[in-house]
Amino acid sequence: IGDTAALRHLNRVKERSLAFAGGYGTHIPLLAAVVAVSPPGPIVELGAGNSSSPLLSEMCRAMGRHLISLEREGPWYDCLDDLVGGHRGHHDRLIVADPSRWVPTIEMVYGELGKFSVTFADHGLDRSDGAAVLEYLADKSELVVIHDTRNTWFAGVDDTLDGYKYRFDYVKMAPCTTVVSNTVDVATLFKA
Repeated sequence: IGDTAALRHLNRVKERSLAFAGGYGTHIPLLAAVVAVSPPGPIVELGAGNSSSPLLSEMCRAMGRHLISLEREGPWYDCLDDLVGGHRGHHDRLIVADPSRWVPTIEMVYGELGKFSVTFADHGLDRSDGAAVLEYLADKSELVVIHDTRNTWFAGVDDTLDGYKYRFDYVKMAPCTTVVSNTVDVATLFKA
């Protein structure tokens, strides 16, 4: 029969997760909270999406912040067409020069903007490039939010995530989302 409280909890997580774009938007609660409490500065999105891009674009517009979305050429890049530019040019996008190596493009953006306030990573890279991106961001972004940390996209990067001073895993929906930082104690900031 099993533990009925545990089963109720698992069913609640499943129902909650499916309500957020069929599981593709499970990062939204934590991402919105991180942006809301983050220090001033630019926000960078690594990988466009139907959940994160509209949310970040509207939050940045309302907060008077600059958002830059990085994506490969193709349908995900094109999904930003109606979001970029517009209101005082708060939202820009760039094509990643080498889809298998995102760090050079991120490095170029960092050179232009300086330290990022928040970086959201949901770009589906393999382990080696995902780890390289997370390592590069360690001192370049105040807060790094990573979607699918318990999924194949970011499988094998726990050592890299654990290399940050602070880590919080949002497990109230699946796939899970993690926020890491070397400057902000996210473990106490987001722990219930």
